[in-house]
Amino acid sequence: MNPFSATSLLTGLGPYAAAGILLVLFIETALPIGFVLPGDTLLLTAGLLCATGHLSLPWVLAAAAAGAIAGAQTGYLIGRIGERQLPLRHRNSRIERAMTRIEHLATRRGPGPALLAARFIPGARSLMGPLAGVLNLPLRAFVAWQVIGALAWTLTTTLAGYAAGRAAPGLEHYLPEFLAAAVLSLPLALACGYARTRIRAHHRTT
Repeated sequence: MNPFSATSLLTGLGPYAAAGILLVLFIETALPIGFVLPGDTLLLTAGLLCATGHLSLPWVLAAAAAGAIAGAQTGYLIGRIGERQLPLRHRNSRIERAMTRIEHLATRRGPGPALLAARFIPGARSLMGPLAGVLNLPLRAFVAWQVIGALAWTLTTTLAGYAAGRAAPGLEHYLPEFLAAAVLSLPLALACGYARTRIRAHHRTT
């Protein structure tokens, strides 16, 4: 069983797949190094397997939400305890890019929307909890936004896989191609949404 492969992980765990999803999402959202785990592809694959009857959709949704919420909250506590000594900045370019995105979003849109958007950005998702703790973001605000973000990310991603599986029976036989297309489409959708918002803002100021 390969923990870095969504398909291998889910098939290898068998009846304990939901517990595996909870654990993977917990680690991915609690630790800065969690970006190496396949969060998006894991949820998409789980949703697809739910559509084919291999997994239980309610159990997968509950496990995914619990792991994402508990992981982010643990990351926040790690950041608060470690404060400025926590080595968030790393030579890894992916971590640096993710951190820059979070800081940019927080500056332009405020910490709440930044936490919500970070859920959908691989790498940023692993940093948002510890970084919020380091920056001493108010606990109540962090809990509210991170729970909203966790539910939005886990529900939409899992249900996207489920809907695709229901709409195209047999799609599980083309799982690598489906996952590649799905993962690539998410950043494109976010970029289009951001561009649309910027255009509207520009028209309002002119």
